[in-house]
Amino acid sequence: MSRTVCITVLPLVNFMIKSMRFFLSLSMLIIISMLVGCTEIAEPAMAEASLQPTAEDVTDYPVTVEGLVFSASPKSVASLSPALTEIIAELGFSDRLVCRNTYCDYPEEITSLPAVGSSVNPDIDAISEYNPRLLVSLTPIANKDILTLEANGTSVMILDAPKNNEELYDLYEKLAMIFCGQLEYAEAAENALRDYREAIESADSSCESILLILEEFGDTYSVATGSSFAGNYISCFGENVALSVDSAQMTASEIIAADPQVILYAYDNTDLSPLSETSAYQNGWIYHIYSTLIERPTSRLKNLTTEITEKLRCIAEQ
Repeated sequence: MSRTVCITVLPLVNFMIKSMRFFLSLSMLIIISMLVGCTEIAEPAMAEASLQPTAEDVTDYPVTVEGLVFSASPKSVASLSPALTEIIAELGFSDRLVCRNTYCDYPEEITSLPAVGSSVNPDIDAISEYNPRLLVSLTPIANKDILTLEANGTSVMILDAPKNNEELYDLYEKLAMIFCGQLEYAEAAENALRDYREAIESADSSCESILLILEEFGDTYSVATGSSFAGNYISCFGENVALSVDSAQMTASEIIAADPQVILYAYDNTDLSPLSETSAYQNGWIYHIYSTLIERPTSRLKNLTTEITEKLRCIAEQ
């Protein structure tokens, strides 16, 4: 009797053991699947992160400015703009200049460079003799002259003349990009502009109204309007009464009607007596300024900015 029971129970025990092994195996498979699943989600994120560029991946060159690609900082440059010549020198690359515009006279160190005409009438043959790798100008030159220079291996870059401070800052950055490369251009431009930016930020803008007279033609005056750097520049000190003038000229009667509180003028021999009815004339708030700094804007404008600010603060204290 007892032997029969043992024979009957043994298969049941074997079945239970096999069932336990099955469920244990199934549990292990589920756990492994979960772990593998988690790994598969994380891997793409890790792979994506590894594709992000690092500082070591970025190089100075090549850079592209105004459609020209530079594989290295140009070693020889011709400048047909006094302002560009000055900015290149400010950035520390005056040694790269091989020839200049006849009117380039600052800094003094560049005056010994050969002059090759003006931006309006450049001496293309003379420029070609010096074989610069790059020619820069703020004034367009004839297409035939560009083709001649390019055939001789000189790249030509015509930059837009700045009409306000933001465009001036942008001009510095473009030249810094060309000469310093993309890793250092921002710092180089900022270092060159720092003093001027600070002067502009601290400029006295309390003047009710202001006017800059550039030239005098009898009863008519050439004035700085919003279409020019000069016009936008003096707007930093107060409302420019000529900001919206289309013709860049105002008659004496128009200036009297606008009645600027302060008048700035560019040339010593300017006859301002027709403006005797203006508040500026009657109060003696008429000042001569060195206009060359405005005509060829660079960071040297910090000196003029400080000078105008001091004059306006004296007026405010009266």
